[in-house]
Amino acid sequence: MFFHSLSPKYFHVIFSGLLCVGLIGCAEIPKPAFQNGVIIKDSLLTGISKGSVEAGEFGKNGWRVGPDGMILYNLPGMPQGIIEFDVEGLNRISNHATFLTMYEPGGGKYVDPYVLKNPFLVKVTLKNMEQSPDSTFDFLWTLKTFPSSVKPLERYVDGIPEGGGGYINTIAGENIPVYLDQKYTVRLEWKNGKASLYLNDTLAAAHDYRPVLFNPSALTLVLGKSPLEEECGLPDMVISNVRIAFPTR
Repeated sequence: MFFHSLSPKYFHVIFSGLLCVGLIGCAEIPKPAFQNGVIIKDSLLTGISKGSVEAGEFGKNGWRVGPDGMILYNLPGMPQGIIEFDVEGLNRISNHATFLTMYEPGGGKYVDPYVLKNPFLVKVTLKNMEQSPDSTFDFLWTLKTFPSSVKPLERYVDGIPEGGGGYINTIAGENIPVYLDQKYTVRLEWKNGKASLYLNDTLAAAHDYRPVLFNPSALTLVLGKSPLEEECGLPDMVISNVRIAFPTR
């Protein structure tokens, strides 16, 4: 760890997404039931992964990302789903670091601009907005989705296709106190037309994306360095206990 202080800092959760209509304040939420709907359970504590590992290194606490490490998971379409994992080793070496990227796979090499223009895109970015060692962290969460009825040639665009019926908005969430030298659990849920982001079981932000559904035919989840970036801005981040599931309630 790079931090010695135990004084609490704060995460501002900024929610940037399509068809975003509201924000729910912080609240303690029970953990979801994974047993029946689990797709992947990957501890990353034994030196191997159920995903495809590209670079990074395994240690006793999990998988260290390094400058160019990625773990790719091939998932079904998952119109509803849960992704949860533990992270530690947060630092401010970089002012910008995307450490979760999810999109619909297709033909060709899945790099920018393909991923950026993908019709289904989720990414979580940790930002040091003030560019100062003493500043707070900010989460920038992006969700992109639009109707599957859009013509194939109009699907891969920045933002949403013309006439797609959605909009992009950025909403600041409530401050969540955290200690910079501890482990945190990040969880994303999307179900019943609502997407939610949690930090240590505290609801940080949510939005209602109905009537447009998140309905890709398949998904590729990338943890670590994003295919949208040349290197990971959080090389000392350690990821463990990845859990991916369909909601069971």
